[in-house]
Amino acid sequence: MNQSFNEKPDIKDLNQLDAGVLIHKYICILAMMNFGTAEEKRLAMKKLPELERMLAGHINEAAFKNAIEKLDWNQEEVNLLNAV
Repeated sequence: MNQSFNEKPDIKDLNQLDAGVLIHKYICILAMMNFGTAEEKRLAMKKLPELERMLAGHINEAAFKNAIEKLDWNQEEVNLLNAV
C-alpha cells in the first residue's frame, strides 16, 4: 500500500453496519484461531486470508497504522499478528 504523509485513515465503500460486521467476523476468526478446536482453527486459517483481502480493498494503510497506535500495540505484537 502506498501512503503519503497527508493520508488520513479512511474506510471506502463500506457503511458503518458493513464495517461493524466485518470487524466482528475478524474478531471471531482470531478467537477461533486462538481458542477453537482443531476443526475451528483449520476453518479460521482458511477464512482469515479471504477476510484480509476483503478488508485491504476497503481500508487504507493509514487506518491500519492508526488502529495499531490507538490499540497501543508494540512492534512485537504487530509482527505476531502479521505472522498469522
